Amino acid sequence: ITLGRAASGFVTMKLNDDQMVHRGEGIIARGVLGILIGKKIHHYDVAYFAKRIVFLVPFCHAFGRIGCFMAGCCYGVEYHGPCHVVFPEDSFAIPGVPLFPIQMVEAISLFLISLLLFILMVKFHSRFTVEIYIAVYACLRFVLEKYRFDADRGIYFGLSTSQWISILLLTGAVVSVIVRKRRLASVPAVEPVKEADNEEPKEEDPA
Repeated sequence: ITLGRAASGFVTMKLNDDQMVHRGEGIIARGVLGILIGKKIHHYDVAYFAKRIVFLVPFCHAFGRIGCFMAGCCYGVEYHGPCHVVFPEDSFAIPGVPLFPIQMVEAISLFLISLLLFILMVKFHSRFTVEIYIAVYACLRFVLEKYRFDADRGIYFGLSTSQWISILLLTGAVVSVIVRKRRLASVPAVEPVKEADNEEPKEEDPA
């Protein structure tokens, strides 16, 4: 658990025995700010860069969820079935109660998403890897939220804050794909130049 707290210390900070501040939003904000600053300095194409490294986002995210599991934060609902986990007294989870291993389920799912994105990029040269990542993870997070039991879920109109965010992300990803496909369809195709047009006329032999 001590090692787990050290691993999860990058994403959480314990203020007291009853309050946890999750710093994921700050990490994302700083990441986006770093990308924008890098673009300003080095003048690289953010879209071109993002669609080629987006598979690393869920890959790294999965290790964060493993850290959550080791520390006991972001724990699941009470569960007495196969593979349930029981956390000790000094963890962030409810101690002594069988819980659903939601952190490990999400970690495995994120590794699979990372593999999917890598295959789409390398083998199929997909132009929509970023949108696919956002859409798939939004659906995954929406479902997994039902099995989360940690405090401060922020329930609004029957859905948690993360579920509402997932709906917005999924909508944004779908709209982005539609808009980009329409733009690609509106670009006129460049017809290849025929080799015959570039050939010099042959002189006819005198009879």
